[in-house]
Amino acid sequence: MIMTEMTYWLGFMYGDGWISGNRYGIQSKDKDIVVKFKNFFKLKNKIIESKKGEGIYYSICPTNRNFVEYLKNIGYKKEVPNLSNDEMKEFIRGLFDADGCLTNHRKYVRIHITAKPKILDSIIKHLLNIGVFKTSPKPYNFGKIMDVSHQGKQAISFLHYIYDDAEIYLDRKYKKFGEL
Repeated sequence: MIMTEMTYWLGFMYGDGWISGNRYGIQSKDKDIVVKFKNFFKLKNKIIESKKGEGIYYSICPTNRNFVEYLKNIGYKKEVPNLSNDEMKEFIRGLFDADGCLTNHRKYVRIHITAKPKILDSIIKHLLNIGVFKTSPKPYNFGKIMDVSHQGKQAISFLHYIYDDAEIYLDRKYKKFGEL
C-alpha cells in the first residue's frame, strides 16, 4: 500500500505540485486531497487556505531536502519515471486527479489530461500498449504543455482502468466516476 500511495502522490505532484529549494508541496481546490497528502507524509505543517480569483485553494509546503533530491533525480516534471504497470496506473490516476477533467454530458463521457508533451507521450503509449486506448488521442499543444482527450467508450475504459479497485483518489472525481 505504501508504494502504491507514493506512486499516486508522485503523479499528483506532477500535476499540482512544485519544488523550490528544499521545499515541495501541492495545491488544490479540493481540501480533502491536501488532507490525504498531509496524512500520508505524516506532515506537521498547517494546510494553508488562500483565495485565488473566485475560488479558494488549499496548499501545504513542507521542507525535506532528501525528498526534493529524489524528485530531481527521477526527472520530476520532465519525464515519467521508470514504473511497473501497476505503478503506472497509480501515477496516471494521480496526474489525472490533479490535472485531468471528467465531463459527463447526457450523450457522452469525455476525459482530458494536461501535462508536458514528453509525459503525455509516455502515458499514451502505456495506455495503448495495455489496450485501455484503442486509438491515440489527438494532442492539443499549448506551448510547454499539451492536452489530450477521449470520449465515449475509450474515456469510460480509461476511468475504469484508473478507478476500479483504487484505494486513493480525489473524492470529487471518483464520485463523478461512480455516477456514470
